[in-house]
Amino acid sequence: FQDFGDSLVSSSIAALERRIDLTRLGKNWSFNTSLQDYKVLDTINTLNLNNNPYSRLPELRFQYTPTYRTGDTQYFFETELVNFDKENAITGLRFDLNSTASKRFGNSAWYVEPSVQLRHTHYSLDNLDSLDNTSTDNAPSRTLPTASIDGGLFFERHINNTSKVQTLEPRLLYTYTPYKDQSNIPIFDSAASSFSTSTRLFAKNRFTGKDRIGDTNQLTAALTTRLINTKDGHEVLTASIGQIFFFNDRKVTLPGEPIANSSSSELALELAGELNSRIRVIASTYWDPQKETFSSTEARLHYKDKKNRRINVAYRNLDEEFEQAEISFSTPINKNWSIVGKFEHDLKNDRSLETFGGVEYANCCWKTRLVARRFLTSDNVTYDNVPFIEFELKGLGNLGTGATDLLEEQIYGYDN
Repeated sequence: FQDFGDSLVSSSIAALERRIDLTRLGKNWSFNTSLQDYKVLDTINTLNLNNNPYSRLPELRFQYTPTYRTGDTQYFFETELVNFDKENAITGLRFDLNSTASKRFGNSAWYVEPSVQLRHTHYSLDNLDSLDNTSTDNAPSRTLPTASIDGGLFFERHINNTSKVQTLEPRLLYTYTPYKDQSNIPIFDSAASSFSTSTRLFAKNRFTGKDRIGDTNQLTAALTTRLINTKDGHEVLTASIGQIFFFNDRKVTLPGEPIANSSSSELALELAGELNSRIRVIASTYWDPQKETFSSTEARLHYKDKKNRRINVAYRNLDEEFEQAEISFSTPINKNWSIVGKFEHDLKNDRSLETFGGVEYANCCWKTRLVARRFLTSDNVTYDNVPFIEFELKGLGNLGTGATDLLEEQIYGYDN
């Protein structure tokens, strides 16, 4: 992958996944069985075995959702049995049973939806003498409920002398999960989800996976407003603001992590709208009230006109870890010829991350693309140069090195 990869993503692959799935679908249920294993390629990562992923040999999962009718209580059941395996680490079986019930009250102007969840997880562990072991319990278990109540209102007003409607949509979500010590449970697939890089504003568990259920006593408050064109239902503008307020410290942690004691989360703000028929702007930012700074910001501007000319500009910043800017474009020169390109720059270290440019030729029957690309490799120091050339017979297929996939992935709106 280092030699033949055409991007930083492919050349920095640390492990190869091997997986096989068998799924059976019924009217209200599904059953899946799978085998998942990894071949570790990164020799540096291999030295730290704790970072290597667990194999699932096998994983069995059953889900059942009864038919729902408006006004009924909605139920959801899921059970899972996984055998986790990894060299020089705790291994074993994990059985998880999750049941949820919720009921929605309201109409088009308001809603209230209480919900209760009960999750039971049981382990049968082996290899407790491994280096990452902190417990001697080979059969830990955990049963925890989560209760929540979600509610919202919908206001709208017609803007005079226009075909537009503005909405105002406040929403509150209260969630409570009691504390239970889970330090005797190993970490097979759980991680803490970052607030500023995930849609965790209305998440009921701050951890991914099933090895940790976070204790919480919190209230999420959010407000959204939309400007809607009533002629076609198109959203011209959307703006949102939201924050989580914590009433207790969060004691459940991953190994080595401190207790979370902040009284509130970052303030999340999002904006998406059209300046005119050609220009669309999307922006999101997270304000950290403790540090009094923006922890994460992303802003994008997309331009497309009737002549099919596209220009995309983006800026990203994450908690001083990285700061990037990029511009990409695709524009026709005449009836047959077009040019494409992208420039991505690391503002924090003042260096180029990726650059490519190329030309396309198309007529009634066939297309050809020639693209040259330069990108930073996985060692974070050297650069690689990759040429792409592709021929396409319209309606029959492509022959070449995947220039179309590259352009669709790297230039927003290229395939539209």
